[in-house]
Amino acid sequence: MEYRMYCLAERHLSSIQKAIQSAHAIVEYGITHWDTPEYNQWAKKDKTIVILDGGNSVDLDSIKDQLLCEGWKFETFYEPDMNNFMTVIAFLVPDTIYDYKTYGTSFEDYREKMYPVKVHYEDWLKMIGGRPGEVVKSIISNLRIAI
Repeated sequence: MEYRMYCLAERHLSSIQKAIQSAHAIVEYGITHWDTPEYNQWAKKDKTIVILDGGNSVDLDSIKDQLLCEGWKFETFYEPDMNNFMTVIAFLVPDTIYDYKTYGTSFEDYREKMYPVKVHYEDWLKMIGGRPGEVVKSIISNLRIAI
């Protein structure tokens, strides 16, 4: 399994601000999750960072709530020079979620790719990490590159 660090940046930031704020959030993620196997693999081997347009502050709050509800590990960064405004959400994503070519963007997409092989939703869900994986797949597959 490979991992990518996804950063969802607030839409109204400039490109350089999105990159810098993402770096801050990644550092926060590393401070909190430095001892997890996923983070160690990403930090030592995978190293890929993807910065997506996370929308406005209301959108970021909604995404944060979804990740919290699913128990997904993530960190946020609140910029002190912007009145402690949340600028980025950072989290690791395994290839079973971001590899759309193999696992699709949704179950329906996956089923179309596997035609005519009969595919069961429960089997696909297990492959991508259960309901939390489906939620994260849905979030990132609907966002665009930010910079």
